[in-house]
Amino acid sequence: MKKRKGTVVDILSTLIAVIASAIIMVAFLDILKVVSYKEDIRQIARGYILKMEATGYLIPEDKSALIQKLTDMQLENISLNGTTDSAVGYGAEVVLNIKGSLPAEVLNVTTGNMLTFFFSEQAWNIEIKLASSAKY
Repeated sequence: MKKRKGTVVDILSTLIAVIASAIIMVAFLDILKVVSYKEDIRQIARGYILKMEATGYLIPEDKSALIQKLTDMQLENISLNGTTDSAVGYGAEVVLNIKGSLPAEVLNVTTGNMLTFFFSEQAWNIEIKLASSAKY
């Protein structure tokens, strides 16, 4: 049996598969980072809704502390519209509504050329709405 000479074409499909799987893995890790940030922001919001249950609304000191924590988490364009900001009676609904955008670097492959891809800055919109009842 005669040995056949190998060529680049023989391993080209494997090489393309390895590159494609690396691209998919990087994109997955970028999205996972955004999901992790959103969960961290949700945990911060949960702490503040518990405070709102005890006071009946989001007091100004807590509001400024919340905005500072969200800014520290790199959230931009923070809006608390729809949040209960005046005292309500016992048993009434208190709402914490957080909206903002989270800048993230994501893999961009929209150039049309399979071999040219790069990271671009995008903003992911984050919206968290929690509601409970006042218990003070």
